[in-house]
Amino acid sequence: MLETQAIEDPNDVGLQAREAWAQKWVPIAVALQRDGASAEVVAHVARANLLLDAADDLGTVGRALGRLPDEVIQALMQPGVLEGQPMLGLMFQVLTTRLHNAGQRPERGDLFDFVYLPCAAADADVLVGERRMIGYLRGARRPHARAALAASLPEAVPLVEAALSVDAKRLTDRSAGADC
Repeated sequence: MLETQAIEDPNDVGLQAREAWAQKWVPIAVALQRDGASAEVVAHVARANLLLDAADDLGTVGRALGRLPDEVIQALMQPGVLEGQPMLGLMFQVLTTRLHNAGQRPERGDLFDFVYLPCAAADADVLVGERRMIGYLRGARRPHARAALAASLPEAVPLVEAALSVDAKRLTDRSAGADC
């Protein structure tokens, strides 16, 4: 869906928030690299920061389920729990990879890419995105992206054609079964 109405942000609050979010990772990644943090420590830092960013929403969900917010956060801190959730698991994998790469310069659109591309990769048939983020999603070990991933439109065309032919075959098979 394409939003055609502009959202007013006269003081660029949204832009400032996105830039601040992207910039907050720089000192964290630099410190992890400087200290020679193990992959386990980097993953722990990524998991804790991902959950901290989502704390308000997780608290709301926890209360709706009759659980304390701290209980929800503690449950999600356990290795394997986030990874069992397609979108959150991909977000966790992307953030962990980003924290391993201290030399990468954050960019203005990183927050949108970080939130929306793992969501799409978890559920879509085909996802086209910038090369860097597609590379992170391709590298995700658990969970793997469900979507076929492409870093350019020419790369996406055969993937879309394949997805469409699979859908057409499913419809044909379903129609043939309805006659029985």
